[in-house]
Amino acid sequence: MDPHIIQLKDGTILMTIRNQLGRIYQAISTDQGSTWTHVDSTDIQTADSPIALRRVPETEDLLMIWNNSREIRRPLSSAISKNEGEDWTHFKDIETSKEYSYSHPTITFKGNDTLLMYNQYDEKKGWVSVKLKKFPINWFYSV
Repeated sequence: MDPHIIQLKDGTILMTIRNQLGRIYQAISTDQGSTWTHVDSTDIQTADSPIALRRVPETEDLLMIWNNSREIRRPLSSAISKNEGEDWTHFKDIETSKEYSYSHPTITFKGNDTLLMYNQYDEKKGWVSVKLKKFPINWFYSV
């Protein structure tokens, strides 16, 4: 469900796939999406929620936003890959409140800032709102 693709520096396409198996799954295409490798599990846990991937303009690293939990849509987290999705570092939590769950992130870069938009679901009241947060790009790299 909800595949997300990004072209890697060598021209291949990386696809992440939402699923109900508790891990991020991915596949690679070397022919512009005509065919794909076998879908494989990564070591990164995730709830049944979409994953967002974008290339950081200044560094050309990959930024991923997803739910770093196998069962619930929180926390909403980020990670950086400096080697085209092979390894992920700089893990950070963006949202952790136990009152809400978070999903469907999108990433936009504007100058030195990152704009994140995502759903925030109030589990007690049963309402969903769209949240927009702005971070300096270097926040994702800080310790």
